[in-house]
Amino acid sequence: FEATMPIRRYRYEVSAPAALPLSRTLMRDAHPGTVTSQTNVAGNRIIYRWDLQDVPRYFEEPGMPEAYSQVQRLVLSTVPDWPTVSRWYWNLSKPHLDASSPELAARAAELVAGATTEREKVERLFRFVSQQIRYMGITTETDAPGYEPHDVRLTFANRYGVCRDKAALLVAMLREAGLAGFPVLIHNGPKKDPEVAAPFFNHAIVAVREADGSYLLMDPTDENTSDLLPAYLSDKSYLVASPEGDPLRTSPVAPATNNLVRIDTEGTLARDGRLHFATRMVFEGINDNMYRGHLARPARSRGRHRRRGPTALAAGPDRGSS
Repeated sequence: FEATMPIRRYRYEVSAPAALPLSRTLMRDAHPGTVTSQTNVAGNRIIYRWDLQDVPRYFEEPGMPEAYSQVQRLVLSTVPDWPTVSRWYWNLSKPHLDASSPELAARAAELVAGATTEREKVERLFRFVSQQIRYMGITTETDAPGYEPHDVRLTFANRYGVCRDKAALLVAMLREAGLAGFPVLIHNGPKKDPEVAAPFFNHAIVAVREADGSYLLMDPTDENTSDLLPAYLSDKSYLVASPEGDPLRTSPVAPATNNLVRIDTEGTLARDGRLHFATRMVFEGINDNMYRGHLARPARSRGRHRRRGPTALAAGPDRGSS
């Protein structure tokens, strides 16, 4: 409801079935006095109308956030709240999580054998799905394309899948190991509106519910990360899919000190004036993630890796150094 040119007059109208009315309608960052609204019933339809008049333009600035997250805008949904979306995605995923196989269960048990802590179990299962299941999608979805995962036994047997498939497989393996794993929808972009729920996310990851009720997040799509959750997914809106329904949450922010490149150089000056030195670079957090993928790319021509994600290339789980 705001543009890079002034709006003299504009009308936005929604014709909804009476059986599916809008549950939430909110104006955000409003210009007072520029928008009026009315609702009318016409037979079996509900007509929602918003009229704009004399809305001033906004001016774009370099590096500004997405305009749709800042300007005067209408946010609406037929969904009453975020727990409803949480339950919807749980119910959509649950049959596929339950579609396990003896081979999958045996592999999960093998991976966690000898682990002394829950965190060690989590990390072992995460590394397997992250690095041994390729990122690739060539099979179709049925009920909710873009959201519905495939049966976990299929992803496990094929050794490939897209983000929701890899997430579902990790959840299933965590549950086989006795851990409280859940699928998670996350939006890698501007934050979702906390009051108006809508099932529009662009990525799927995984959460494990810990003893204190908090969630440990992880992204098995990214095999370059040395952390369970790469730093670029910090401060993002996410929704845990659970049978009881969960509220919208925000992912934790990785401290800057976790995302450094540490450079140590030692040198000696010889009697002939020559300087001999060695430099060691240690990449941490987001830098480890970025450089690990970059440094792996030359191996493409030698066939030493397989592509498993949008930027995912084969590499070991340890923190990178060279």
